[in-house]
Amino acid sequence: MTGPGKRRQAAAIPYRITDRGPEVLLVTSTSSGKWILPKGNVDPGNTPSQTAGIEAFEEAGVVGVPWPEAVGEYDYEKESVPLRVEVFPLKVDQVLENWAESKVRQRRWASLAEAIRVVGEPGVQAVLGQFADWLRQKP
Repeated sequence: MTGPGKRRQAAAIPYRITDRGPEVLLVTSTSSGKWILPKGNVDPGNTPSQTAGIEAFEEAGVVGVPWPEAVGEYDYEKESVPLRVEVFPLKVDQVLENWAESKVRQRRWASLAEAIRVVGEPGVQAVLGQFADWLRQKP
């Protein structure tokens, strides 16, 4: 799935279903303060899906089981390194008050429309749209 020269990353779309509809949990980037999805490098021995769960726990302070298959992927560059990010839905079972990166990140629940509006990365916006389609088709 990863093209030549692209480092693999995985991201989670932490979500919950409310009376108003689905909401996703966004976190701030530690470098820019922009709203993003929790993501990180896929370490040897971990699947991308497992990595998504780990990143959601560390960066957003949520616990849940990531879907085993990605709903989409996007490419971006960080410090001149090309990256390919596979994105996995993660239904949130528990929200922690204190978590590993709580001192360096903010988090916020947002409707899908709001999340698509506030994330600046076109690839993430596209994947959030794919996630909306996935939610509608989910059994």
